[in-house]
Amino acid sequence: MANKIKKTIIILNNYNNKESELTGDELIAGEPLLRRSVLACQLYGIETFYLIYQKNEKDKWSNQLIEKRITSKIEWIESSDDLTKDMENIYNNVCDKDEHMLIFGIDTLIHPSILDNIKNLDQDNSYICVWANSYEKNGSHFTQTKPLPTDKYISNNILELNKIIISNIEANKPLTGDVDYKILDLGYNKKDCNLISLDILVASIKKIYQHRDYDSLSSLIENIIKKGQLKIFGINRGVWCKLKNRKSLSIAQKLLFTTVTKKTSGPISRHINSRISKPITKVLLKLKFTPNISTILTVITAFIASYFFLFDGYLNLVLAGFFWQMAAVVDRCDGELARIRHYVTDFGGWLDTITDNLEYTVLFICFVTSMYLSKESLIQDRSLYIIIGSIVFLLLATSSAFLFIFMKKTGMNSQQTFVHDFQEIADREGGIAKVLNFLKPASKRDMWSFILFLLCLANLKEEIFWIFMFICFMISFGMFIGLRGNANQEKE
Repeated sequence: MANKIKKTIIILNNYNNKESELTGDELIAGEPLLRRSVLACQLYGIETFYLIYQKNEKDKWSNQLIEKRITSKIEWIESSDDLTKDMENIYNNVCDKDEHMLIFGIDTLIHPSILDNIKNLDQDNSYICVWANSYEKNGSHFTQTKPLPTDKYISNNILELNKIIISNIEANKPLTGDVDYKILDLGYNKKDCNLISLDILVASIKKIYQHRDYDSLSSLIENIIKKGQLKIFGINRGVWCKLKNRKSLSIAQKLLFTTVTKKTSGPISRHINSRISKPITKVLLKLKFTPNISTILTVITAFIASYFFLFDGYLNLVLAGFFWQMAAVVDRCDGELARIRHYVTDFGGWLDTITDNLEYTVLFICFVTSMYLSKESLIQDRSLYIIIGSIVFLLLATSSAFLFIFMKKTGMNSQQTFVHDFQEIADREGGIAKVLNFLKPASKRDMWSFILFLLCLANLKEEIFWIFMFICFMISFGMFIGLRGNANQEKE
């Protein structure tokens, strides 16, 4: 099996054909096309790019790559209007000619969710990436049917590369693509065995060099098929789109927004907060905000909530609950921006962790202070609020300090990763760890913020204090249990 692919060829002159309405300067979710493709491939692990461009267009494309996030090596190949000669040029510049390369056109939306599937390829073969489940037309929808074999060779007499079938735009739920599906008919059963070609070729430059007289990626693929050298590589999950017109850009953005929710997101975040955060994220994209700027907005919103908690009165309590809930919504936006624009940095993870702790610290201090100063408190000796708050705060500060030391030692860049891994610790440790794991959803930001908002609407400030103290105590206790579990595992 071959190692992970490290080199990519992107053909940039696809927009010069008469069928396309696009020029290559368009933005999809705040990123120009070439930059988006390069960043997606970088996340997959690509280290070198060979970019085939038309004469006089290098400046247009190179301007898209003026970005500090782009760290890969860029090799510019001026097109001779003959793709065969352009590939020969790359052949002469590549040292390892047997190494697999990823080859696609700039009119293909590339996303890490597709690329992550491409692995463990046989070095001696070339592959065409296809969506490996078949579809049947059902009105304007496509319904998934049985999986197809992915180890069969494609022969030239059953190729229908340019056949276009109905798009599923009307279905409003594109599965992996849209606009124009290209069909590779395997010939087993025409009803069940159609594959969607993603127009992503995986081949060594040595294999490509053996072919002549092709002027496009499609004709190169046809040549490889005619010689019986192309195998199907099946992909059954991910986001893909063929970019042909303005409508396809809009659908590409919709597809990208299907990838913004993390697997670890809680139910409130997924089903309620996301309905508000996604429209906000679209505005932030137009304003060219980075995820870190969105994180700062979250901090400001949380501080506003903490400020309103300082004062008595139902209106102040409702405003405090509302702004804290909005802080949870805006907190989603920085993650959505990061995933949709391929902003994935260790600094971003650390900033998110630090600001989350800062927000909760300020909220904690303001709320405990409010209970001590409030004339509406139910406890006569209000110093009890300060005593209990101080004990819980000390526990939180101590456990958080130990957690930060652990994160620095292990290279963990997000506190959420530690929380996510607590499931394994609970299964291993049992007892109180399992109880804490059961209560974990209530401590997650989305759930706690929503509960807090509802309690504020119900004017239950006293109850909020005791629930807040209980949750903070359980969080600190859970961190100690988790750290002990990790320490025990290291000893083993």
